[in-house]
Amino acid sequence: MSSACIKVKEDDFGDATVSTPVHELPFPAGSRLVPFDEAPGQVLSSSSVLDG
Repeated sequence: MSSACIKVKEDDFGDATVSTPVHELPFPAGSRLVPFDEAPGQVLSSSSVLDG
């Protein structure tokens, strides 16, 4: 636990053999972090970029 950031690991869908990205988010949340349905424009995750 940290008061400086929150670490979020992307879902591995139960596959313990795969390595998934870990994202560090500022804490407290900055102005860039908004609910998904309120995000301006296209929202990408590393998985959607790879699926392309």
